[in-house]
Formats: sequence, C-alpha cells, structure tokens
Amino acid sequence: MLEIVAVLVLLGTVVWFSMASFSHFERNTPPSRGTLFVTAMTPAGTIVNFMVWRRLTEPVAQNATLLALALGLLAAAVFWSAQKSAPSRLLGRAFSDHTPGTLVDAGPYAYVRNPLYTSYLIYWLAWVPLMGGHWVAIAIFAVMLATYVGAALGEERQLAARLGASYQAYAARTKRFIPWVV
Repeated sequence: MLEIVAVLVLLGTVVWFSMASFSHFERNTPPSRGTLFVTAMTPAGTIVNFMVWRRLTEPVAQNATLLALALGLLAAAVFWSAQKSAPSRLLGRAFSDHTPGTLVDAGPYAYVRNPLYTSYLIYWLAWVPLMGGHWVAIAIFAVMLATYVGAALGEERQLAARLGASYQAYAARTKRFIPWVV
C-alpha cells in the first residue's frame, strides 16, 4: 500500500509540473530543442519508470519506499515554494532564450539559483529507491541531471549578461541546486 501512495505522489507531482509549464512560465517564444526534449522526456521517462516499477518481481524494501515517498513530497514542496516565489510568466521554460529583467531571490531562491530544477531532480531521484535502484531509474535520473545542469548553466550565463553585478553577487551567495552544497 505504501508503494502505491509513493507512486501516486510521484504521478501527481509530475502532472503538477506539466500543468505549471502551461500556466506559470513565459510561452511567447517558440520552444527550443532543449525545451522540446524536456517536454517529451518528462512524460516518457515517467511512463518508462512506472512500467518498470509495475514489472518488478522483488518487493522494494519499506525504507526505500519511505525514502521515495519523502523525496516525492520534498519535490512537490520545493516546486510549490519556488512557484509561489516567482511571479507567473516571469520565468522561461528550460532552454528558452527568455531572460527575466529582474532577479528572484525570495523563498527557495534565497538559497539556490534553480529551485525548480532542484524539484525536478528530486522527482527523478525519487524513482530510484522506489524501483529498488533499478538501472532504468538510475539512467533516467542521470539523463535528466545532465539536462538540467546544462539548462542551468545556459540560463546563468544569460542572467549574468543581462543583470550583471547583481546576478554575480547573487550567484556568489547561493548554490546552484542544493543549499550550502552545490
């Protein structure tokens, strides 16, 4: 039963992510190839993870399931907090050329530069314990980690060019994805 709850939390979280991509982010620019990749990979990776999870023959340890549930809830909480902190339509989608003219440094943005990407990465990481460390979940997490690191680096270059010293000072006092770590 706990596994079902964890899966429902993860599926609900990814649906929320998807709905927010239509309602919260700037959409006036045509999507880039990177944006299209993320848009396709999110449901595809989720479906693949779900299908592999359904076919697991060995039960996953309860501690692993609890960790997956906790990570799923954390992903949702970080996403909610980041979404609440950034005004609607201010931020661009991953890999877009949209660069806001103002710096968001409230809420989770006071600690990390990319809390939305952090929430997405926590989501993908949650599948790993839920699937007992299955190689498919690890591979999808690795692909999405590389994808969001690439997106973050590009966005940070754009923000540094547009916002100059204020962004550089912000970047010096915050971490990219995990507060006080990285």
